[in-house]
Amino acid sequence: MRKSSLITSLAAAASLFLTVWSGPVSAQENFISHPGSLYPPSCATQVNFDPEGVRGEVEKFSEGLLSLRDLSDGQNSSVRLRFYRQGCAEPGRSVMWVEMSVISGGAAVVPVFEMEVDGEFYPLRLTVDPNAYSDIYTGANMIQGETWNFFIDGPTLEEWQQLTDAGNNVPTPELYNGGFDLHALDFIDFREAVIPVPAYEDDLGPEGLAFNGRLSGNWVVEGAQDQGFVLAFEELPDGTQFLFLSWYTYDADHKLLWLTAGDTYQIGAHSIDLPIELVSNGAFLGNQEAERSVVGSATLTALHCNHLELTYDLTDLGLGTGTVKLQRLFSLETAGYACRNQPEREATLND
Repeated sequence: MRKSSLITSLAAAASLFLTVWSGPVSAQENFISHPGSLYPPSCATQVNFDPEGVRGEVEKFSEGLLSLRDLSDGQNSSVRLRFYRQGCAEPGRSVMWVEMSVISGGAAVVPVFEMEVDGEFYPLRLTVDPNAYSDIYTGANMIQGETWNFFIDGPTLEEWQQLTDAGNNVPTPELYNGGFDLHALDFIDFREAVIPVPAYEDDLGPEGLAFNGRLSGNWVVEGAQDQGFVLAFEELPDGTQFLFLSWYTYDADHKLLWLTAGDTYQIGAHSIDLPIELVSNGAFLGNQEAERSVVGSATLTALHCNHLELTYDLTDLGLGTGTVKLQRLFSLETAGYACRNQPEREATLND
């Protein structure tokens, strides 16, 4: 996609006035991506944004000034762009975002971004929410004194489907994490700046996979017959993150045993300590509240979107202590993205 096609596809957006949230980049950790998203959903749970540069698993890889046209008076405004990358728990995967600030001039229009690899161009999109389906902010007015932060992602779901069906170029996670030239084009007259993007070296990934909604579901321990876990990672109405664990197993006398646990956790956490409760004396399809008593403890750690680790202490029940690996009954495939890269998924579907 080059200037002629960009003008056609974006002309309708020129008259839109978009109000954009500004401030530190945050995210909805339970948001599920569409197939064309360039980074895993859980990676954008919480971006460790630091305007001064490197912080933790985040690096600033480029900074510069870009002259952009002001729609209101046709004058030029100077905009400072800072580009950041955060490593994901998944090997070889990262997420990038850009911070934009109008330094001089009254306002500026958010530019168009494209990826160039070996002379081929791929459309990119700026979003405020992670893995959003259609969130587009190109053409919005930025006012002097404001700082806006945008995730850099692939095209909208509709555009991705159209490009894919037509056999045209679509950006992939592999290209996104390789070295490429990032083109920033003025929305008005398409003057262009080129920002070299270094290849991701896979050295920024956090320890463990952050808890997120796609870890919800049915889990089992390999070799443990007729028993397992149900996990629910939820966001409460007040924004608090909550995990509920239900464990169906057997006691030392081979009788059915139902254990539960639940607690809050911080966004970005990948491990949680849980009190284990025994549930008993309930009524079948009745409104009688069951009895609960703490009988042990456990620590749940996310290792991979299809593998968790549970360390337990059920000494009071005569079941001892141990550490087991939890795995899904079936490999997770949600909205086209899960544990496997898109090319691997497509190869499996074509078998």
